[in-house]
Amino acid sequence: MPPPRRSFFACAAVGGKVFVAGGHDEEKNALRSAATYDAEADEWTALPDMARERDEPRGVCFGGMFVVIGGYPTEAQGRFSGSAEAFDPATWSWGPMEERVIEDGACPRTCCAVPDAAGSTMYMLRDGCVVARDAEGGDSWRTLARLPEDARAATTVASIGDGRVVVLGAEHTVYVLSHNQTTPSWTRVAAPPEFAGHVQAACCVQI
Repeated sequence: MPPPRRSFFACAAVGGKVFVAGGHDEEKNALRSAATYDAEADEWTALPDMARERDEPRGVCFGGMFVVIGGYPTEAQGRFSGSAEAFDPATWSWGPMEERVIEDGACPRTCCAVPDAAGSTMYMLRDGCVVARDAEGGDSWRTLARLPEDARAATTVASIGDGRVVVLGAEHTVYVLSHNQTTPSWTRVAAPPEFAGHVQAACCVQI
């Protein structure tokens, strides 16, 4: 990865390439820089800088773009912004800043998205519910389902991409939400004992 050495950065795969942005350097300075990795060519390419420093942002592929959500600047440690920036690989540029994509102060860790034939849907845990936002549906979030009582403290979410969303929390709490049918339904999944404890992140990998 091009310097500086970064931690807690946004990362997502878009169009067969891996995109990274933000995070902080070894001096804990929040970063605006970004880069993309072509695994087939084993080559990194620097991207234009983002408009804002973003430490601990979330990266998703949404509407065919690399979207970087939330994060905070160096002087505002831990005070998350709800804004987002989207990089379009087709134009090789960042679009206009979008404010309040999520609520200011909300950690973007529970945001996830997965592209499909119809575009993209972004998911998030908010106020005890799974909410969704469609790439073609404007800037509004819609509620899909309330979280089960024993999953209210869930820390992360991942979309499988076939209309199911996986919610993970501590103490082996794993639920799968199916929401393509008329009435959304939850299924609890048994987690292996070796994966007990606090969940930092989750993603869907297709093999």
